[in-house]
Amino acid sequence: MIKKKIDKKKKNADSTNESTKESVVINDSREDKPSNWHLAWRHAMLLMLGDTINNDVMVQTEVEFPVNYHRIDLVITLLTPLEKLPIEIKNHEIFRSLRQYNLFEYKSLDVTIRYADFTKLTGIGCLYYSQNFDKISDDDITLTMVSTNYPADMINKIKEKFQVDNVEAGVYVVRGNILFTQIIVIKELSDENNKWLKSLQGNITTEQFSALLKEKKELQNDENFLTFISAVIDIYRPQIEKGDIKMNKKLVEIFKNAGLLDSIIEDAIAQGVSQGISQGISQGISQGISQGISQGISQGILQGISQGISQGRSQGMSQGISQGRSQGMVDSKKDDIVRSLSVRFKNTPKSLQKKITRIKDLNRLNELIDVALTCSSVDEFAAALG
Repeated sequence: MIKKKIDKKKKNADSTNESTKESVVINDSREDKPSNWHLAWRHAMLLMLGDTINNDVMVQTEVEFPVNYHRIDLVITLLTPLEKLPIEIKNHEIFRSLRQYNLFEYKSLDVTIRYADFTKLTGIGCLYYSQNFDKISDDDITLTMVSTNYPADMINKIKEKFQVDNVEAGVYVVRGNILFTQIIVIKELSDENNKWLKSLQGNITTEQFSALLKEKKELQNDENFLTFISAVIDIYRPQIEKGDIKMNKKLVEIFKNAGLLDSIIEDAIAQGVSQGISQGISQGISQGISQGISQGISQGILQGISQGISQGRSQGMSQGISQGRSQGMVDSKKDDIVRSLSVRFKNTPKSLQKKITRIKDLNRLNELIDVALTCSSVDEFAAALG
């Protein structure tokens, strides 16, 4: 996972204004390795943002928020107003509604996005605002849920309380939610502006794969592109092994011409991303793809174990000390419930707060968090509390 940082010039400008405007800080967690679907999606988003990253946009992945220690897949923070961004960004169907702080949640082809995900993302957005209400407005935050297929069950459930408008192909806006919310359906997006995302629909042909590589030869040394391609190779490994995507001389030559062959092999072995497929491409000309897969997996496992042990120890120690997750979970959930009610309904009776503080059952507190985020009034919450 990659966290894009603000460049030195921007940092200097921010430090100059520290006395007048306090920055909003979001912690970036890197404890677990993302799936290849998530890895490919995130780097597809980074490729779409292009040169705006660092100068105009800050991107964070696997961002951890306090409620249930839930992680958000992607947070895009605008350092420059949307109207001043390049036209291909500000007019893009996914990005045209961006504000200062934008939370993205992605579900891959084999995962169904649910109504519970909608309520949880709304709750996290509200809690994030409540923790920074003296620095930002609730109008500065957007929520985006990205699904490969149309999530009919979730949208039908949302329609019971809110209006959902299909504003353009693949983009659905939820009207009436406490924060601006949009749902993106990858399969419905236009092909013209979303070639990176459209390659993550579950199948790809040899011709489409070749076109994807030819499309961006100038990116042969771009880290986002190399990581994206490596993840895509691993996603479609069953198709490659089955022969639906043929790793013939023509395709290998495309890799060579794009300057990707050596980089993908190195990345696959070091990170275990492609589990030997990339090395199979290199050795497949003389020895065949099956031998390459075997050697790539073997080397990837050995290096992965070594790196995993050393990284796991250091990360486990630092995160265990700083986070102390096992302590205070009950009090944290109580605070989340009270804070959610206070943000949504302004005044929460002290008698109600006392009832909440008496609860010690974690499962019961989890249920009440969902009620606090979806109830229409304090009275409705009190009735559920009992």
